[in-house]
Amino acid sequence: MRRVLYDVPLWSLYLHRRARGLPRADPSDAVECKLQDELFERLYAGEAEPIPEAQRFPPLASWAQRIHDTIAQLPAFERLAQDCRGRADEAAMAVEALMNELKPDEADDVLRRSIRAGCGKAVEVVEQLRDALDGLEHVGFGTSPLGTPGTGEPARAPFRAKRGATAGTHHWASRSTGSPCAAQRASPYTSSSRSTVRSQPNVAACSTAPLASSARRSASSRSDPSSRAHCAGS
Repeated sequence: MRRVLYDVPLWSLYLHRRARGLPRADPSDAVECKLQDELFERLYAGEAEPIPEAQRFPPLASWAQRIHDTIAQLPAFERLAQDCRGRADEAAMAVEALMNELKPDEADDVLRRSIRAGCGKAVEVVEQLRDALDGLEHVGFGTSPLGTPGTGEPARAPFRAKRGATAGTHHWASRSTGSPCAAQRASPYTSSSRSTVRSQPNVAACSTAPLASSARRSASSRSDPSSRAHCAGS
């Protein structure tokens, strides 16, 4: 997209505007915004494609050309460009710091000092951004279990306590019914006491006890007819 002196790629415009939270680039942008896009391209890519002179708007072109020429004469800007090359976020923050110090309408010496001061501020901002990013590399998001120090989450209650509370409820229920088999059937899953663990083998016997009694009743009911007749005669 054509800015003032250079044709900046749309991808560079997107990276610049996104990093700074600015609106999407538009051909009707103010001249200051267009100049910032060109400075970003010089920091991020190193060079930009110039617009043919016949297609430039003369008043704005002469104003922007003076700033670009002054920047090109300062080694501080060249060092800043080498430091931000290929780094969109750092280049965008450097442009913002540079524009905060820039005095484009002042005399040449004032303009030069303002650009030099802006480059110094930009270096500080880039260093701060890198320190912040380096610190975030050692921070994990969503990977620590509950209760881990530094996560801000409450500690998870031990599962042993929950099992003990449930065991007490079933033990009370078994005493109220008076059935030892009911208590022993519930104890392997809800109790952790030693006496209950020792009585766990009796669960199988209790569970099969009704079957055995029914089997005896069935056997007694299937006695031979002579025995039933004898009992009836007697």
